[in-house]
Amino acid sequence: MSRAGLARLEQSLTIALDHNLQEHAGRAYANLASIAVRHYESGLALRYVSEGLEYCEVHEVHDCLSYIRAYSAHYELNAGEWDKAARVASELLEVADAGDAARSGADRAGSGSSAARRSGR
Repeated sequence: MSRAGLARLEQSLTIALDHNLQEHAGRAYANLASIAVRHYESGLALRYVSEGLEYCEVHEVHDCLSYIRAYSAHYELNAGEWDKAARVASELLEVADAGDAARSGADRAGSGSSAARRSGR
């Protein structure tokens, strides 16, 4: 993970929050959560997933909320919390207006948690 790229995304988030640009802030949270989860940066992942979920729920940024929920499932899977990952993925898949990419991320998390349980990990 590029520290310079992370710094630019964090700057983007700060600007969006400072200027009350809710959609941009939601996207910044989703991007930061994605990068942190995919690069196994658990501290950052937990921070941006938690903050992003809260921000997007409060400000009703639904598209980004769906993505962050998918990354939340992926985070739980990475952490070995297979039941939590499966629950979050199942809840996300039930949401009728979830974006295709968010569904795809939830599918991967749900599949991974099922496979991990079957293998006894």
